[in-house]
Amino acid sequence: MRKQVLLFLLLCVPLLVFSAPKKTFSKKYKDTRLEEVLNDVCKRFDYRLVVDPSDIDMDKRITYTFKNASAGNVLRRVLDKDLTYKIKKGAITINKKPSPPTVYTSRGTSPASVEENDSLKLTFWTDTVFSVTCKTVTVESKGQKSTSQVKKKSSSSKKSKGSKSSKRSKGKNSKGKNSKSSTKAPTKAAESNVEKVPYKGHHIQFALGGAYADLGYSLRDANGRVGREHGSFGGVAEFKYAYFFHENWGIGLGVGFSHYTGYGILTQAKRFAGQTDTDGEAYTHLAVPRNWTERQAAYMIDIPLELQFHYPLNDDLGLYGGAGLKAGLILASDWRLKKGGIEHQGEYEKWGLTLDNMPNHGFYTEQIGTDFSTAKQPLNLKMPAIGVLADFGVSVKLTEQLNLLVGAFFNYTCMDVRPAGVTELGWKQTQYSGAETYRNHDFMNTYAGEITSDYVKAVRPWEVGIKVGIDWRHKPKAKPAPIEYTRIQVCDTTVTLQQRVDTVHKPKQQAVREIVRLMETSVIWYDLDSSEPKLKPADILDKIAAILIANPDQKILINGHASKEGSALHNKRLSENRAKVIYDLLLQKGVNADQMKAKGYGVEKSYQEGEHEISLDRRVEIIPVYDK
Repeated sequence: MRKQVLLFLLLCVPLLVFSAPKKTFSKKYKDTRLEEVLNDVCKRFDYRLVVDPSDIDMDKRITYTFKNASAGNVLRRVLDKDLTYKIKKGAITINKKPSPPTVYTSRGTSPASVEENDSLKLTFWTDTVFSVTCKTVTVESKGQKSTSQVKKKSSSSKKSKGSKSSKRSKGKNSKGKNSKSSTKAPTKAAESNVEKVPYKGHHIQFALGGAYADLGYSLRDANGRVGREHGSFGGVAEFKYAYFFHENWGIGLGVGFSHYTGYGILTQAKRFAGQTDTDGEAYTHLAVPRNWTERQAAYMIDIPLELQFHYPLNDDLGLYGGAGLKAGLILASDWRLKKGGIEHQGEYEKWGLTLDNMPNHGFYTEQIGTDFSTAKQPLNLKMPAIGVLADFGVSVKLTEQLNLLVGAFFNYTCMDVRPAGVTELGWKQTQYSGAETYRNHDFMNTYAGEITSDYVKAVRPWEVGIKVGIDWRHKPKAKPAPIEYTRIQVCDTTVTLQQRVDTVHKPKQQAVREIVRLMETSVIWYDLDSSEPKLKPADILDKIAAILIANPDQKILINGHASKEGSALHNKRLSENRAKVIYDLLLQKGVNADQMKAKGYGVEKSYQEGEHEISLDRRVEIIPVYDK
């Protein structure tokens, strides 16, 4: 059971202490102004808002439900697409996105160079391209850098392949109407306020203490006190997480260890009336303690929950205190005999005698350490132990985040943790050193410690002492003071020298003359329903191929035709086959396929208008293409 409790504490306490929740935003809006939404976000995340109202429509209506959203998620939802935001250094800065760049081109007035060959004339011009991008940004006036430092470099426009050089220039920044400048350095008081860590927030506390501890019981019977009891040295160790929801008030929860010690010293005799001695005489047996001293100890894990307060007296000194409840889980408890003895006597009322030191009649003295063992015995106190606690003291500032705590504390267990099985006090032993059986008195109970006897009515451990500890305060994000801001226009101008090329194709006069000269014989004839050419002269295709190979830019059309005999579909396919045959022959002779285009026209185009021999329609015409 104790191992399970320890394991539970080891798992839960770190989570309880260190799992400070991350701030998120959850709220429902219905037809709410954008300005209210932005103010709620800044308040929740301790940001300040830096924005020019002329850039944004604060009256825009928002209807949306945010659940566990970050600040960036809220801004992405509510801001228009033409706005951009930045979250940095405790501020949300909203600006308009830069407008598209304005491009101006100054065309060159004179060519940079001219290259010419038989077929082409290339004229190179150098044009100047100006690309201007301007945007307006909002920056803090306080500690403002120079204009040249505020500007951001824009990426240069890509140069064309013919670009020779690139120059950059930036326009001068112009301040808006809201621009304000200040050269005054912040005062010492202002610097102190910025650096000071507020007491409100998250705290980690650790303390050690020494105390006067007592198990909180008394030794009494029906007639009054039968002994005295006192405590001894005890100690505590605590580890707490505290959250101060106010500069002076907070709630703490943690885990601690406490140690309690008590001493019981019996002084009054215990009477056992109605006994019979070895001679058969009636008497009252007396068990008389002689400095009979017993020590009890308890070791407890505490889970305190307390209301804390802190009151600063000055910058370096303050008062602290706390009060609350605690649940105690008893790890171990024991008792042991320390010193003293017990003297057995016989009181004979009819004779008015009290006999002692007569071992043969059962009247003798037993000593702790000789007849009674001093070994530890389990006490088995009950769990849990619910109690109250209080502490009070002074706090001394060591650093802005670390305080030394020195003060007094008090713990008191309200519940009775006395173990079950309470019986009448007795000194009968289960084990003893002597060999005589009379040392065990049958009318006595087995001795099980003072706390388990009828002398003790309740056990409520308590302690009071001095405690020394430290308090570490989490440093929150500094709340930025309201600042002035300046509207600055930033313009980036990119100057690029870009090359432009004018291309002029020269007329290929020689190639054209050769093709035109061949036009009289560039018609190839076919027999009826045949796609095999009748070449006259036989080398016409060779000559055309040679001209085309010598002039790779020259192109031709290969147009196939058919006479009217047969169906239109048949003649269409026949004309296409005739053009394809000539295309393949020229291809075989080395002409590039890109220079030729073959097409069949069927009977659409006759050889000439009017009457003529129908055989002239069965042909393929090779027509040169000339691009100016």
